[in-house]
Amino acid sequence: MKAAIYCRVSTDDQDKEGTSLQTQLDACLKYCQEKGYHVARKFTETYSGLTLERPELAKLRDVIRGNDVDVIVVYCLDRLSRNATHGVILRDELDKHHIMLESVTEDIDKSPLGEAITYLRGTFAQIEAEKIRERTMRGKLAHVKEGRLPQGTGIGFYGYNWDKATGKRTIIEEEAKIVEKVFRMALKGVSINQIAIELNKQGIKVQIRQFMASLDHQANGEQSCLHREDLLRHVKTCW
Repeated sequence: MKAAIYCRVSTDDQDKEGTSLQTQLDACLKYCQEKGYHVARKFTETYSGLTLERPELAKLRDVIRGNDVDVIVVYCLDRLSRNATHGVILRDELDKHHIMLESVTEDIDKSPLGEAITYLRGTFAQIEAEKIRERTMRGKLAHVKEGRLPQGTGIGFYGYNWDKATGKRTIIEEEAKIVEKVFRMALKGVSINQIAIELNKQGIKVQIRQFMASLDHQANGEQSCLHREDLLRHVKTCW
């Protein structure tokens, strides 16, 4: 495997860092040797770990984007960045290009900074998922206000015809009567299986489970089943 080594200290007074650039480099080289890695690139610099605007880090990121190595080796995680948010950015870049990150002195994911980065990555992922959900809901609501059916609901429902050109449903009157009958039976406490049996006796072919599940979703997307009062309101207003 091809490796790139990155070493950093904050100031010219390397004693304050506890490890000099040379100490870091020697430790990283020994680590790569023990792992059987071929060291393809080495980057060392004296720069603050609180910024991403570092000359040698910029070169390393170019190497990452070019998929020129398989693994990045650092002495410890805070050599790559002291800022957890920046750490998230760098880890995402590595993951995008399927490049590993390894530390000589610590388990990256269990280090305090590593745990902070993991936490932030999870938080950012949740925020992004929430934004996607919100955009999706806004799109569906916009369709409803235009009289169009939200994507993924209503197509193929019993009692409706679907007009692809307008994106709207039209009621099939004969089937609408059967749908109302189904709701009335459900309000009386008749089970779905019993409703299906009754419809079959009358020669009415309805996929009742799909029908009921679809109407549950239409009537209230936040609930898994209809309350009786909701069901009654739906009967009164839809047909």
